[in-house]
Amino acid sequence: MLTQAGKLKFDAIAFTGISGALMAPALALALRKPVLVVRKTTKGCHSPMIVEGPTKIKSYIIVDDFICTGTTVKKIRAQ
Repeated sequence: MLTQAGKLKFDAIAFTGISGALMAPALALALRKPVLVVRKTTKGCHSPMIVEGPTKIKSYIIVDDFICTGTTVKKIRAQ
């Protein structure tokens, strides 16, 4: 969704994997937005949660180091 000033309006920054974890928190801090962590799998993970972060998020941007096939976007949107 765009604001009247033409700027993208979003509630949070979503990421998955180590590559997203390198960039998303710094970007979220700079933009004063919360992060949504979407785990690739819960196997061998310290958390049983697939998605962690605020529960009332309506819109978000996805941060990743490389987007080619759209797999990351599809995975995050499926959660």
